[in-house]
Amino acid sequence: MIIHNSYNKNELLNIIDTLALGVIVQKKDTKQTIKILLQEYINEFHIEELYCLSNENKMKKLSVKEKNEILSSAKKIISFCKNGYNVDRSLYKNYYELLCDAKIIAEYGDISSVRRAINLLNKVAEPNIEIIISEHIKHQLEEKDLLKKLSVPIFKKRNGNFRIEFF
Repeated sequence: MIIHNSYNKNELLNIIDTLALGVIVQKKDTKQTIKILLQEYINEFHIEELYCLSNENKMKKLSVKEKNEILSSAKKIISFCKNGYNVDRSLYKNYYELLCDAKIIAEYGDISSVRRAINLLNKVAEPNIEIIISEHIKHQLEEKDLLKKLSVPIFKKRNGNFRIEFF
């Protein structure tokens, strides 16, 4: 199996770290070295889940033009949701056009505006649209949620008075 060239060095390192693979690499290693080590590991242990690395990277960096188009569509969907989910009060001509835009941008769930737009739309929209988020971003979001849950104010009693501390 050969890893596609659309994956950069940081993405390959994230895959190795996230999945806790037994590939020993250092930050100073080149992309080509990391690819070779990862390919040998996948071929040796027959890890079928990683055979998708031979396809083009769908989460590769977007060009400025592509990202602006995606953000524009997300803003239009958010505007639609804030205006009472009314197509007549939005920039869309019909509901089908809105759903097409939503399905297209849902592939770029790593962008926070896209996640917000699709989540707002899913509150009312009939066919729930699934947001595609990379494992790295999912891990970051889970850590963020965990930090929110752990940062509950603690009450401490001192000399008959109560002191409230917020962290």
